[in-house]
Amino acid sequence: MIVFLHSLSAVTTITESNVKQMVYFQEHYYDSFMGDIREIDIEMRDVVEQMLKEFVQKMDESHRPKPETINRMFELWSEGKIVILGKFDDGRRILGIVILALPSNRLLLVHVHTINNDLDKSQVRTLERELFDAGFKRLKRYEPWVTSGGPVWLTENLIDYALEVGFKPYNSVTMTADRETMEDVPEPIIPSGYTLKQYESKWNEAVAELIYESFKNGVDVNADPNLLSTLERCLVLANDTISGHYGDFKNGKFSWILTNDNEIVGMSLCTFPSETATFVAGMCLKQTCRGMGLGKLIFVHSLRYLLKNAPKVNQIELSVYDTNPAKHLYESVGFKEKSRSQSYTWAKDVAN
Repeated sequence: MIVFLHSLSAVTTITESNVKQMVYFQEHYYDSFMGDIREIDIEMRDVVEQMLKEFVQKMDESHRPKPETINRMFELWSEGKIVILGKFDDGRRILGIVILALPSNRLLLVHVHTINNDLDKSQVRTLERELFDAGFKRLKRYEPWVTSGGPVWLTENLIDYALEVGFKPYNSVTMTADRETMEDVPEPIIPSGYTLKQYESKWNEAVAELIYESFKNGVDVNADPNLLSTLERCLVLANDTISGHYGDFKNGKFSWILTNDNEIVGMSLCTFPSETATFVAGMCLKQTCRGMGLGKLIFVHSLRYLLKNAPKVNQIELSVYDTNPAKHLYESVGFKEKSRSQSYTWAKDVAN
């Protein structure tokens, strides 16, 4: 499955285990102390908002989140879906924060407040690690994995520390192709026994099973278990996609499934973040059907149909992990690398 791993949309994905986790937070850890690190109440929003402004100002301008993204973070905080832990000094001033997304078991960011604080570089490094460790220990009580962002969200000090405690790095590549490139790719021939059909919501459960089976033991599920580690999570992902969570789904008009003897063996889902751009939100093929050109068949067919029937679209974009074999397919039809990002995932069975 190809998804935006760093968007706040992933933060809001909720399953039954997530609900239990949030209740546990509220009943056992609200306003509790971890030394001088404790949970911050929403009433301290002004202080946290100022710290987030400091954090954003340190980021490269191209990576800075939009104001609405920050506002959404505060909404999720008020709904109990985000928890913020703060490090306090003896005068009860907040020295730093770590922000945790409960539904996705994700450590979002760590920031040490350096304005008006007499902290040297060594103290800042120590404080960053204390905050990271507090958030990490909190999250790994509820799932056998914890995820975190990459260099945009973590300092070099924290990346080094994440690797020390067992996090693994995963590189994601954003790729794009323009209309002219895809129009030059010939329409593939559909093999006998296979049928392409436009997506219908009645297939959600079958598609969730396909997603779960096709990504089992692969890089995608290892990198982002919140979305792909169970059949339940895959069904949430499928439902979120068609409901417009990742862009306008257009009622499935530009998304396709591939069947063989009425069994769904492949799919390509496209969404529209704008009238002129398309995002390939999902592309997968049953493991036993690989190596026969079927992935290219469904991918090229869906995009050529899109270009014929959505004349305003001039760019197609997708995201794929660097070690996912599907990356070679996208390159073969003309997709080029636009940017790279890195995320980190800790898994109990791997780290221990």
